[in-house]
Amino acid sequence: MTGTFRDTCGFVVQPRLYIPRKTHPMTALRFVLTLCILLAAAPAPAQDYQPGRAPHTSVAETLTLPVVNHPVVLTGYLVNKTGDETYVFQDDTGRLQAKVSPEALYNITVDGKRLTVHGTVGRQGDTVEIAVDAVAQAE
Repeated sequence: MTGTFRDTCGFVVQPRLYIPRKTHPMTALRFVLTLCILLAAAPAPAQDYQPGRAPHTSVAETLTLPVVNHPVVLTGYLVNKTGDETYVFQDDTGRLQAKVSPEALYNITVDGKRLTVHGTVGRQGDTVEIAVDAVAQAE
């Protein structure tokens, strides 16, 4: 006798499926209104960084930015390769370290060409560097 049970008096009892009772229609309305109020009061989510959305800036301005992960667009030259993915980026206002992935340099000629780089500002101690997301030939 699977699926049957005996109660305390010994009678066979069939288990019942629990069916919740219907909720009052005003309960659902209150829930929806509360949800709308909470969503309206919540701050807007931050937009993801996309290349080309940051204003053009210079190396001198980038070095003075107080925040990390700030998007920047710089135009200048990758003058030296100092590591596996590390370059020195230079424009008319100064130099800084740039970490450039090989994917960002795909089909790009670096030697002596003026480039536009899209990236985010980072700090390693007192050193300011940019993590480059995209590189394009400058116009």
